[in-house]
Amino acid sequence: MRLKNGLLAVIAVVSLLLAACAGSSPVEKYVNQDIERIGVEKNLDEAGTKLEEIMGECAEKLGTGEEVDWDEVEQKVNAVLTSMQEVRDEAAQLDITDEGVKEINSYLISTYDKLISGYENIISGFKTMDDALISEGADDLTAAQEDILKWYELIEEAVE
Repeated sequence: MRLKNGLLAVIAVVSLLLAACAGSSPVEKYVNQDIERIGVEKNLDEAGTKLEEIMGECAEKLGTGEEVDWDEVEQKVNAVLTSMQEVRDEAAQLDITDEGVKEINSYLISTYDKLISGYENIISGFKTMDDALISEGADDLTAAQEDILKWYELIEEAVE
């Protein structure tokens, strides 16, 4: 599933970065202290698992013609997206003075924005059976994957 693979790629990138950065440059401090402290890796992993479960249940029910309780789905999804928004907001509020790290952090924030938007669009598309909205959500998730890869690339360049 494209959605699962995209989020797994994002989680893998964060895991690699946390393992690779061990120094005291501004970028390494950003990764080792800020990103780890606000729980980006854990948040993305938990969110991905929960959203995959929720969306899998929806897809299964829709595929078999079973009725979906959209209020329950939205409640579950909103809880996950709220936790993602909280981590995104913490990343946005980091006190970063290094211009390079500010640019790097902007890609993390953008990743979260696109993930949240993508999942909102996909769930809304499932609910209304709107293929265009589902496609827009999937495009948002692809864009989030591109942003997190750019985030990783910039960190790699800064650490080298």
